[in-house]
This record gives sequence, C-alpha cells and structure tokens, in this order.
Amino acid sequence: MIRLKQGDVVAVRIGPEQECLCRILFKSSYFRHLALVASYGLLREAIAPADQISKSKIITLLYTTVRPSAVEGAWRRISSGVFLDNDRELSRRIVANEVWVEDQHCGPASEEQLQCLPQMKVFMERIFVKRIAQDAQQGVQADRP
Repeated sequence: MIRLKQGDVVAVRIGPEQECLCRILFKSSYFRHLALVASYGLLREAIAPADQISKSKIITLLYTTVRPSAVEGAWRRISSGVFLDNDRELSRRIVANEVWVEDQHCGPASEEQLQCLPQMKVFMERIFVKRIAQDAQQGVQADRP
C-alpha cells in the first residue's frame, strides 16, 4: 500500500493514458491524511521528473486527502526527498480566521492577511484528480490556491 510523505514526487493517473506530475509539498502530522499537493501538468516521459519540476511552474496547488486506500493504484511514487526553498511558505493559509504554516498555528489573521492569503479548502482525492486533469488540459496556471 502506498504511503505518501512530504517531498514525494508522484504520477497521478488522470485518464487511461495520461498522468499528471505532482509533488507533496506538505503532509500534516496532525491531520493524518491531509497534504498540500502541487501539480506541474502532464507527465512527459522524455523529461526527468526532477528537471520537469525545477523548470516548470505550479499549475495547480491544492490541499487534498491522501488516504492510502484511495490513492492505491492511481498514484505512483516516482521519487522521494524533493524539497524546494519555498515549499513551507506555500502552505501559509487561513483556517477559521487564523494563519497557519504547515502544522504551525501563527495566530489570528490581520485584515491584510484575510485579503491576500488563501482560505484553506480540502478536496477529496477524486475531486482533486478531476481538478488537476482539467487544469493540465487547459494549461491553467495558479500561483496560489
């Protein structure tokens, strides 16, 4: 059974012959199945995944659940231990008018933070896959969720 962890690079099946290249930026130790996942578009077999990640921008950045039973067979680990400098900062978000970075509570959100930081929304695996598939097909690019 696949158990994903922070820094894993995975190929997520989005169709019969298509996979999307994704990376686990943050995996919560508090909420066991919660993860922040970045999508880099369609997996191109001719390009090494590490090169594709380092030369690509994030297309989709979403919180999702990664229950082993739900991702088994549909997600395959390509590599582990891929961390970038801004991964931690990308997890900064608003949860119930409070600022969080990864599993760390940073305190109440200011008015400015409420305007500029994303509200945390969690997508179940099936909805997550549908969203990254749409974004990969359209070439949509998002800096923040």
